[in-house]
Amino acid sequence: MNVIDLLSRADPARTVVIDSASFRAQVDTRIEGSVPVSSIDARRRRPWLTAVVAFVVVIAVFIPAALTNRAAEPPSLLRAGVPEDLFGVDATVGLDGGGVKTVAVDGSTIWVMNALQRSLVRVDAASREIRARYEIDAYVEGVAVGGGYVWLASYDNGGGLLRFDPTTGEVDVEIPTQGAPSLEWFDDSLWMSTEAGGLFRVSAAGAISSVGRGVLKGKGLGMLWIYDPGSRSILGLTEDGEPSGIEIPPDSPALGENLADVDGVVEVREHLWLVVGGGGELAPGVIRFDPGNGELLPLDLIPGVRAGAVFDGALWLPSYTEHLLVRVDPVTGDTSQFALPGRPGTVFLADGGLWVALYQPGTLAILDVDRLVPAGDRIVDQTVDGGRLVCTSGSSGSTTRDSTGLATAVLDPSGWIGYASWSMVQAELSALGVTSCAFGFPGDPRTPAERAAGMAAALATAGVDGPLVVVAAMDGVHSTRLFADGRDDIAALVLVDPMPLGFEALYDQILPGWGHPPWADLDVDAANGLDDFGATPLVVIGQDPNRTFLKVDFRRAAGEDVARRLNDAWQVGLDSYSRLSSNSTGVTAAGSGLDMIVWEQPDMIARQVLQVLLENP
Repeated sequence: MNVIDLLSRADPARTVVIDSASFRAQVDTRIEGSVPVSSIDARRRRPWLTAVVAFVVVIAVFIPAALTNRAAEPPSLLRAGVPEDLFGVDATVGLDGGGVKTVAVDGSTIWVMNALQRSLVRVDAASREIRARYEIDAYVEGVAVGGGYVWLASYDNGGGLLRFDPTTGEVDVEIPTQGAPSLEWFDDSLWMSTEAGGLFRVSAAGAISSVGRGVLKGKGLGMLWIYDPGSRSILGLTEDGEPSGIEIPPDSPALGENLADVDGVVEVREHLWLVVGGGGELAPGVIRFDPGNGELLPLDLIPGVRAGAVFDGALWLPSYTEHLLVRVDPVTGDTSQFALPGRPGTVFLADGGLWVALYQPGTLAILDVDRLVPAGDRIVDQTVDGGRLVCTSGSSGSTTRDSTGLATAVLDPSGWIGYASWSMVQAELSALGVTSCAFGFPGDPRTPAERAAGMAAALATAGVDGPLVVVAAMDGVHSTRLFADGRDDIAALVLVDPMPLGFEALYDQILPGWGHPPWADLDVDAANGLDDFGATPLVVIGQDPNRTFLKVDFRRAAGEDVARRLNDAWQVGLDSYSRLSSNSTGVTAAGSGLDMIVWEQPDMIARQVLQVLLENP
């Protein structure tokens, strides 16, 4: 049978992945550095309608001139990187953008695929410098290295296996697979499993042979581990592809009904650890397997965990959905969780250090495990009508006013990222003794009204009572305004780079076709019907203009006039939000641009929340 026939099955997830990537193409980057904030004078309150009219005037003036100045290509609003002075980050290697899920290490060389930018990056682990970038004409996530080549799993054109030759800098072999394959270099061959369930062996020369059926789970204990759909068990294969005789059957009480839910394996202390992300029938966690006696020890973990690495005698696992890093003691089974400054794709070892590849914001970070920020204890983790509420404790572990007398912080994120973007902020708040609850709709953008109603329902279901300090980021300000309207339990508000009304429409009209995330907006008539905040304490944290619209590369690409007018529009918006309270304070997050303050300066946000809490107990 022709190998193309063996591999011809469409990948049902392919379209979803590509759509998700396109949502993030303009925003999966970061700005390097974190500078102390500077204060702006408090402003007097004005009615909301005045602010709306001011912004509409700005739009009316900006659009005609801006349309004549559009550059040929979209400018990059942001740059890649995370601050190296964040707790737990020792050094960073900034990439062009996000979309990093897997890497491959070959000696002192790190090969990383920057999926959203469609570029393969070669990093020297010792110098922590980028040595080369290669354009890849495909959307690629999986990367493996072996036989002198880099092997890439592509989602484009129905999926395929690409062989990249580092000596020529080009892809020289393409094998269609109808769905991106899973890859592992084992012994002297590339092993590949497909969406159709086929298991194949590929020589370094590109010759492919069918081995049978199975799904790759990883390497460990000198064997290749696969899920066998026939026996529904996980088998260890020897170097020649033959069964080793070691099998993990699905009939143990420690397991669920389907070992296919195992996402990966890691070898630790002569045991095999099976990692379960929690997306199927098995509960999220890890399962320690002793190949000598077949003993299984399951440990429950948070959702979204992926196979990681062994460092400093411990197993380290990233959680893609929670933006956390989990440490597992392989002897005692004790676990601990730490916040990460972004969404992790994978954790790996290089040059003797522990590295994390951040899918968002598109960076490689070398971690200092002694300085990681512990995540607060979870006291609420529940889903209500698709919305996720995660609360972490302050000093007393209560979701209401605790022993410190402080109110509960309620965190409303930028809609397209979801609740987990607050992981570092929540960790900082927990360390300061503040109970906080983050709410969002993971991977499912909703309207501001839906988000406001969902947050109210989730807090009520969880028994989270006032007083509340509501903290919103970017377009989360719209749902926060709806949520806070008419409530008498709002002690204070902190708005982190709130998006002005109508900014999405303004951006699209000035720069048509340049793209942006799925920002939410609030109808002007709906906004006019909302009360302002009276004398309720309000802090408005604004971006650094020199890191966004006034940045040199943005001004060069968009034109000076467009850049200036977009920045003026944003500043008018910040001023309008400050005028919603007669007791407002403005600060500028120096060094951080559009949508980056939550990622780059979580400690500053936490300090502002604590300060407003202490001043208004």
